Amino acid sequence: MLKMKNLLLLVVALSLMAAGGCIFSPDPDPTPPDTPVGVFPDTADKLMVNFQTAYETMDFDAFRKLVHPDYITILQASTVSQFPDVGETLDLSEELRIHERMFSKNDVTDPLGTLVPGVQEISFQTFARQGTWGLSPANDRIPNAETALYDVVFLFERGGLYSTLKVQGTIKFYVTHRDSVVGGLTKPYYQMLGQMDLTQDQ
Repeated sequence: MLKMKNLLLLVVALSLMAAGGCIFSPDPDPTPPDTPVGVFPDTADKLMVNFQTAYETMDFDAFRKLVHPDYITILQASTVSQFPDVGETLDLSEELRIHERMFSKNDVTDPLGTLVPGVQEISFQTFARQGTWGLSPANDRIPNAETALYDVVFLFERGGLYSTLKVQGTIKFYVTHRDSVVGGLTKPYYQMLGQMDLTQDQ
């Protein structure tokens, strides 16, 4: 069974065959856009609540507003070995392409023409922070950011006769915030700066 991250990388590989260029331009306005689902993310924990809600509702617009323009995903060595053309990280434009396709629930084909069944439902069995938020060191892949480890168990239901994909293990999340003006008041506005995949290989 393909691990979910490998399924997503197949989608990335497919999308990179299309015309290049970022499909979205992050909003430079210091006043944040309305959040379609969840709560205003004035803390890191509220941001993570919105992250879970965006996944479980498969709301692409909500996900897009969660992520910072400098967002990256740091892949495991085993994933890079299996998909060397992808590289060691995924940037924001790649992640947006992945999530737009994944949240659409539509089937796609991989670069070899093999059917990749669309994800129909996403549920979080476990999404629990380990300890407190801290500051990543200067020599970290994403330095000087607020960071925390989360224990995770995610289920990706593909419907019909297709097996359920399970992601289990640990993910290291990185977040950052900026000042924003809401109703005349200045509040921190948190966005996700990155993830480091530490989940179990299947």
